[in-house]
Amino acid sequence: MWMALFKTILCVTPLLAADSATYFPLQTGNRWEYRCTGECARATFVREVVSSERLQPDRPLYYVMREFDVEYRVRMDDQGRLLVLDPATGAERPWYAFGSREGEDYETSIHMCNPVAQITSRSIPFHGSSGDFSDTLRITYTNTCNFAGLVEETFVPGLGLVQRIENAGSARYDLTRARVNGLSFILGKNLAFAITLDRAVYTALEQRGTASEMEAKLSLRNTTGEAVSLFFPTAQRQDFIVRNAQGDAVLRWSDGRGFAQVTGTERFEGEAEYVATISLILKSGEMLPEGKYTIQGWLTSNPAQFSAIASFEIRR
Repeated sequence: MWMALFKTILCVTPLLAADSATYFPLQTGNRWEYRCTGECARATFVREVVSSERLQPDRPLYYVMREFDVEYRVRMDDQGRLLVLDPATGAERPWYAFGSREGEDYETSIHMCNPVAQITSRSIPFHGSSGDFSDTLRITYTNTCNFAGLVEETFVPGLGLVQRIENAGSARYDLTRARVNGLSFILGKNLAFAITLDRAVYTALEQRGTASEMEAKLSLRNTTGEAVSLFFPTAQRQDFIVRNAQGDAVLRWSDGRGFAQVTGTERFEGEAEYVATISLILKSGEMLPEGKYTIQGWLTSNPAQFSAIASFEIRR
């Protein structure tokens, strides 16, 4: 497997001929990881193609694409449109129209707030934290919501989506690493911190004192080429706090735990992970009630520098 390293100041030429299919490569095993800056619902965003299937012998071949724990069946048609199969109706809905002309509106169902989009350019230079690219395709969206939906997306031929701007410009997802057609890419130089959960939905249990458990992972990725030093006032390295839909703190991981009063300094190069198992139970002994929650995780350095938030839900 070849390893291509794209640095921030590197100008990259298209990897493949810029036909429609290369803007959204659909080979099984392809994977893209994004980091969000700004007012983000999630700190990271992962899209991957996990398999392919033909639902019936006379039906087209679909690729099973997973993102945000949801699976979609997608295919590229001969007009350069990325189509998504609606499991409820069996009909296909358009997400992208890579074959449309510049400045021409096309219908899209990619987000409820974005009924229309257009390709504003097929050859615009791109400069961002993912890298510098000489020829990219830029899509802009008509937005019918005040502070939700997509604003703009940028694609690189042979690589895929490198940047997405959402929520009236307040959230920006940049591609940090990818695996496309057997090639692996690390893009840009950055210092990224993220929280990931083992599930998006947890089950509420009836029995008092019995709790569902969550595995939460904090990841610090340093690809700047320079070590980052963090000072910790105790042996504690991480903490988590859970808030309900009203923003009230209902659970803190460190409550009731003891940590040695020993200071320490750690140097971070490459990647570091901190994993915790969190019982979703109140101090009263009852399980957290049904509803939507957020969990914030951070490194307990002084000063505090790294924090991230993820969403989850409890159902019966």
